[in-house]
Amino acid sequence: MTKLPKSIDEAVEILLSEVGDKDRSMLSKYAKDDLITFHHTLGQSIRNEFELWGGNDELVKDASKFISDLHPDSISMLIIEKYWEKVRQR
Repeated sequence: MTKLPKSIDEAVEILLSEVGDKDRSMLSKYAKDDLITFHHTLGQSIRNEFELWGGNDELVKDASKFISDLHPDSISMLIIEKYWEKVRQR
């Protein structure tokens, strides 16, 4: 991941462009309640690459439109869920 997203939608678009078809296909088979499985893999990449531990205030601000808990773990889960929804729509 190269570009810092400024919104949840931008974060999802980056994932759609950078995650391979095989991984997207695998993710789409999970139930929403089971997405926590990705906390230590995709979630960690999101937290680190999108600078959720500090430095990406715009993304954190946008996340506040969807969730009240703005901890990096919660924001990365929000992004995974929105990404999962997009993948399942395709």
